[in-house]
Amino acid sequence: MYYNSSMRKFTLVTSICIVALGFGCASQAGPSVDLFDDSGKKSGRTPQENDFFHAQGTQIVDGTGTPVLLRGVAFGNNVWGNPALAPDNHHEEKDYRYAAEMGFNTIRFYLNYRIFEDDSTPYSYKQSGFDWINQNLVWAKKYGIHLILNMHFPQGGFQSQGDGDALWKNKNNQKRFIALWKEIARRYADEPQIIGYDLLNEPIVTKTITQWETLARETVRAVREVDDRHCIFIERMNANKAAGDSSWDPDQNGAMNFFLIHDHNIVYEFHCYVPMTFSHQDVPWIPSLIGIRTSWPDPDKKITFGSALWKWSTFENPVLPSGTSDWAWYEGVPVAASKDEWTVGRLALQADALASGTAFFDDVILTERDPSGKIVSTKRYSFDFDQGFDYWSEPVSGSRKWNPATGRDGAGCWSATGSRSSAVIADSNGLIRVTAGNTYTVSGWMKGTKIPKDATARLRLDFLFSDGPVYSWNKEYLAAEIARYAAFGTKHDVPLYLGEFGCVQAAFDQGGLEWVSDIIDICDEKGISYNYHTWHEQHFGIFTNYAHLKTTKDEANLPLIELFTTKHQLK
Repeated sequence: MYYNSSMRKFTLVTSICIVALGFGCASQAGPSVDLFDDSGKKSGRTPQENDFFHAQGTQIVDGTGTPVLLRGVAFGNNVWGNPALAPDNHHEEKDYRYAAEMGFNTIRFYLNYRIFEDDSTPYSYKQSGFDWINQNLVWAKKYGIHLILNMHFPQGGFQSQGDGDALWKNKNNQKRFIALWKEIARRYADEPQIIGYDLLNEPIVTKTITQWETLARETVRAVREVDDRHCIFIERMNANKAAGDSSWDPDQNGAMNFFLIHDHNIVYEFHCYVPMTFSHQDVPWIPSLIGIRTSWPDPDKKITFGSALWKWSTFENPVLPSGTSDWAWYEGVPVAASKDEWTVGRLALQADALASGTAFFDDVILTERDPSGKIVSTKRYSFDFDQGFDYWSEPVSGSRKWNPATGRDGAGCWSATGSRSSAVIADSNGLIRVTAGNTYTVSGWMKGTKIPKDATARLRLDFLFSDGPVYSWNKEYLAAEIARYAAFGTKHDVPLYLGEFGCVQAAFDQGGLEWVSDIIDICDEKGISYNYHTWHEQHFGIFTNYAHLKTTKDEANLPLIELFTTKHQLK
């Protein structure tokens, strides 16, 4: 049986009420078992061991040993704005009521270290930060919600976008990080409304995974000196800057970038936003995704978990003439997949030795025929939107550009310039399955500006060998992705927690609701606790209001609210 303390019997009327943002069905306050009663005063009751959640094998259980499935949502708390004081414009009591009515039983509660400590006076902690947590505990308890405290922005900088090197390079930042967690644990050691401490969000190290492993072990040791009862959440290494092209490889250590901490009460955390070109389409902070438009599911898009090694290409295709030329159609040469090891293919826009010249590519057609000549499939690449193609060159030189209004039909196209030798713009996120014996033809439009005589610009198909399974963009792919992480929990008999998943507002016009539904279903099937990112936030929020408390119908993702409500009431 899975526990959900906020779950209620919902009716269609209740769902409609929620979707209309009436939220008129108030929750009942739970029993007074925590440090604070619902008036904010000390309850005077000493918590018992069975008041606390803990890890037991691959599950999180309550104090009676009953399995608990955490269904959570994140309160971002404006941490990215790096506030010096706790925010008073992110949420209030009613948000806990809304969350409970949607069936959430936990809040992953984001923290910025500056709410507790100023850089000018390290180790001197602000009571206002703890008063803020205390007030949230009162609200959380009233509506049957538990908190997971997460250090989202530590001393040394926000990790997720790779700007937090100072945490790893400055030992004083690490000492302050450990000391702050010890102080938080000391203050809340007797507070069962807190499930646990999520030490560090998406760590990106500068040298090796050992940097994070060492800091995590030292922090766990410090916390356990003052608190032996709360769960501690340890997230896998998110990336390693020293790994070059493999910096974001999810499995750099053969354990999906996890490491074991020998402690009785550890929960291991991972995040899931795959495929990023869907979940993060058109976000402004990732240049390669600006203008991206992708949909879910998409049977034409393929992805592999293995290493996709280049084997051959359609080098027979015609090339752009030297000099300057207008848009022209270039018919490709059919090439048979003659090797069994050619398992996947990708479109590549070859742009060798262009120097100051520029090659333009548009409206490409990839045709697959069986041995009898019958067309098996036709895939069209309009380039009207930036689909996130990669650029590679050896030696490193030149660049690729998506041009929004200079294609042959006035829409988008790709261009490349500045390469000194080999270079390609490649569709690494849109692999195709290759069938041995079938024939492939790549044709399309190209034009050139000041193309050197020794340059080579052509349309081609790269044939690759994948040493892992190949999936379409669908639920099966998401299940396989999550299974890769879950395998660590099964192998070591420890619980896993999906600490973040979510997609931007633009994705909800492209199948985002189905993507979220798929993730929830997979986690429920596997018994993995999860947390949706996020509550109030412009890009990912269930509510898109960010800097004020008033929630209106126009600022709510109503279909998503209804999805959560429906999914949770069925559990």
